Amino acid sequence: MRRKSVLDERATGIDVGSEKLHISIGGDTPRVFGTMTRDVSSLIEWLRDEDVRSVAMEPS
Repeated sequence: MRRKSVLDERATGIDVGSEKLHISIGGDTPRVFGTMTRDVSSLIEWLRDEDVRSVAMEPS
């Protein structure tokens, strides 16, 4: 399967659910985080470590 071109490798999509957040950076395989405060804190740290520049969020 051919991968579609990505305009910004550091752009991130977050699929927001009531119990889980599915996050993909630059179209890679999504990583899953919980929605509790400690989980969101881990998510923020991970996004900073990955040098993410923009985020789009969509509810499930």
